[in-house]
Amino acid sequence: SHSIAQKRIAELDFNSGIFTNFSPDHLDYHRDLEEYFQTKRSFLQSLPEKGQAILNIDDKRYEEIVEGMKAKVFSYGVKRQGDIFLKRHSVDLSLKGMKFLVCVKDEEYLVESSLIGEYNIYNILCAICFCLSEGFSPKAIVPLLKEFSGVPGRLERIECGQDFLVFVDYAHTEDALRNVLRTMRSILPAGGRLISIFGCGGDRDRQKRPVMGKVGSELSDLLILTSDNPRTEDPEEILKEVAKGIERRDNYQIILDRREAIRKGIEVARTGDVVVIAGKGHEKYQVFKDTIIPFDDREVVREEIKALLRRR
Repeated sequence: SHSIAQKRIAELDFNSGIFTNFSPDHLDYHRDLEEYFQTKRSFLQSLPEKGQAILNIDDKRYEEIVEGMKAKVFSYGVKRQGDIFLKRHSVDLSLKGMKFLVCVKDEEYLVESSLIGEYNIYNILCAICFCLSEGFSPKAIVPLLKEFSGVPGRLERIECGQDFLVFVDYAHTEDALRNVLRTMRSILPAGGRLISIFGCGGDRDRQKRPVMGKVGSELSDLLILTSDNPRTEDPEEILKEVAKGIERRDNYQIILDRREAIRKGIEVARTGDVVVIAGKGHEKYQVFKDTIIPFDDREVVREEIKALLRRR
């Protein structure tokens, strides 16, 4: 949205635009949610008549986006029927992945994927919809989805021989965090606990901090708050703001150092537990006021798991 508002992409000619969903974000830059929405909408409205707009028909503001659109619209949905949509009650979801049926016109196609979560059903439908808009047939697209292992740092599973599950994800907004934690809880093994580790970035939208704390506490059995990219702010003060939204006081702790927080989450994990480290995903650095240090959640997780297994 920044590049749209600042007209950094104004000289580019886009043939296609994709709208996945709308939720609070970037409110450190935009005055309010409405300005943020209208900025996104303006990009889609600028697409030419010969262009294509791939839109999520389930989004509450779909009708506003479509109104006055010059480009040809291709829609997809899970709850509503678009040009392509999910067949109801067809989802088989597990920790190994998911299977579901996609409806395209009068035909059904079985999708198999190693990805998990309802939001990834939306992502898959979106990808199929875009390919259809480019003239590819479902028969050519669907089989390839089975080979796609996912995007680095997006619910990326870390395996080092441990008897519990660890996922690293980029979720850094209330909506993204809720989606990830709900997904994990829906497939949590019997008797397993959900342990989440995250913080909030400095010099960014402060409104989301207590809300993310509330979501993390409500959906986790154990929550560890830790530094994200504090930038010019005091890391401890950021986490105090996150903690303000937590109503439960018996299931969370603050560990300022991110490595120590990850170590703690891994040390307390038991057989069948799921640990989610959120906020930084694919990033390979951590930003402080006066320095940037190398830090990759995925590598730190591997190091800490291996150290734990050596001690056992």
